[in-house]
Amino acid sequence: MKGVVKMLEVVLAVSILLIGLGFIFVPKYYKNVDPLKQDGYNALDILYNDGTLRNLAASSDNTRLNSELDPFISYNFKAVFCKDICDTVSLQKDVIVIDYYVSGYVSDNGLISNPKKVRLYLWE
Repeated sequence: MKGVVKMLEVVLAVSILLIGLGFIFVPKYYKNVDPLKQDGYNALDILYNDGTLRNLAASSDNTRLNSELDPFISYNFKAVFCKDICDTVSLQKDVIVIDYYVSGYVSDNGLISNPKKVRLYLWE
């Protein structure tokens, strides 16, 4: 009887160990991001990193924003600057919307001036 109890203890210990290791080494599953959305975000990020997006946001130049994004995005798109609430754009298609925030400039007195939101509409 002692042998059976010891065997059950070993089986239980090994089971707990295997379950624990299973949780540690389970592959991580990541949510797939739509390539259209990723391309749009990457384009905005490129313009932000080289300083172009911040300058355009300061002047709210939607036309130049669209022309600057054109080489990076191969899909149909429309980009607009807005303050807090963006006007809705009515398109007769399924549209992906990306909001990208630009903080604006820090003035001499330490206040952030002219923060903007860039709303990028993408569709095929």
